[in-house]
Amino acid sequence: MMSNKHLFDSILYLSFIIFVISNKSFAADAITFTLDNDLFIASDDGYTNGIYGSWYYFGRDNKQPDSSLLVLPIKWSMPNNEGELSVDAYSIGQSMFTPGDIHVSNPDPNDIPYAGLLFLSNTYMVSYGSYADSITTTIGIIGPASGAEGTQEFIHQITGSDQPQGWDFQLENEVVFKLTRGRMWRNWVSENSHFDLLSGADIGFGTLESSINAGLTLRFGRKLSSSHITGILIPSRTSNFVAVNDGWFAYLMVGGRLVANHIIFNGNTYRDSRSSELDHTHITLTSGLAYSWDKLSLTLAYADLSFTDQDKSNVSRFGTVTIGWLFR
Repeated sequence: MMSNKHLFDSILYLSFIIFVISNKSFAADAITFTLDNDLFIASDDGYTNGIYGSWYYFGRDNKQPDSSLLVLPIKWSMPNNEGELSVDAYSIGQSMFTPGDIHVSNPDPNDIPYAGLLFLSNTYMVSYGSYADSITTTIGIIGPASGAEGTQEFIHQITGSDQPQGWDFQLENEVVFKLTRGRMWRNWVSENSHFDLLSGADIGFGTLESSINAGLTLRFGRKLSSSHITGILIPSRTSNFVAVNDGWFAYLMVGGRLVANHIIFNGNTYRDSRSSELDHTHITLTSGLAYSWDKLSLTLAYADLSFTDQDKSNVSRFGTVTIGWLFR
């Protein structure tokens, strides 16, 4: 469990989050809650759990929401022309990672280390109809101050799972960041508007992770034109795809990733720590179903971020659920 010092560190970090976003009203236009967990697919290692709460501000009365100071370092990369819709999205989340065998108190030093991440991300995106641009800043803390150990022990207690034994060897406290620039295109729509094809790409840099991602998404459903830009929120884990306006769709996403560094595998940046070999290239697969009823939306999905590598597939394979509510 967290010591009082670690708890104090986490409170200071969350206080900083509140200070950063204090220029925004908490009367958001929409909210989503996302839960990732490998227990959904009867596994319990690698990326084992993620909990994310997000809130969104839309434009109204022909006035688009302003971007925050968080994304200022990369705002220069956005086009100057005004889009059809702008969205300012914030997410607070906690992720946790464990090695393959959670029953030993001294884990395999060659396996991925125990690690927890507590973070805030801010995504500002602008839709131009057939495509959308986004910029994202993620800041967080990895280590005991993330509170991941206590969260996992609580989840395992309520699910009746075995308690992990090796959190004493988790990565040490470290402040991390990532800056991301992305774009998503709607490349094709069928004549009956029940199918469409999306493509997307993003590039990110930081001590948390540096990577280039690209992918294609095929969707089948109803009222697809209202929801395609929500796919741009997936890489930051702000949300999964979300259906809106009583629409629904099933989707299949195939992508590729080139990863230069990832702190979960490489270990702490400025001190010696446990680490594991990082596979720099990945083929990713995600499939899911999104449905909406009036203002409520539900998304169920399966993600395998390394499905071509059987030795590492357990590290990043999980089920995920997103529940959303639109206030407007």
